[in-house]
Amino acid sequence: MVHPRQICGFDWSESIEEHLAPHRITFWEIEEVFWNEPAWARDRDDEPGDYFMIGKTGSGRKLTIVVTIDAVKDLLRVITGWDSDSEERAKYFDE
Repeated sequence: MVHPRQICGFDWSESIEEHLAPHRITFWEIEEVFWNEPAWARDRDDEPGDYFMIGKTGSGRKLTIVVTIDAVKDLLRVITGWDSDSEERAKYFDE
């Protein structure tokens, strides 16, 4: 399987944007995290995502985004996301 940092874009849909709206996360913020060299962690095999993308937006917001790789389109598909919790902040941002 290709690593998500080798992918150059996202497969966006209206349904995922609607899903992220209650989390107050926009697709622009997710793209910023992607281009700001995030940390990547494998998701568990029994979960729908392939990887966690953990990083900062341009304004410094710390987000954890679950993605899967669409090998056919060679794009990332966002499953869900949230503001990084205290455990993630300690591990990935030294807080």
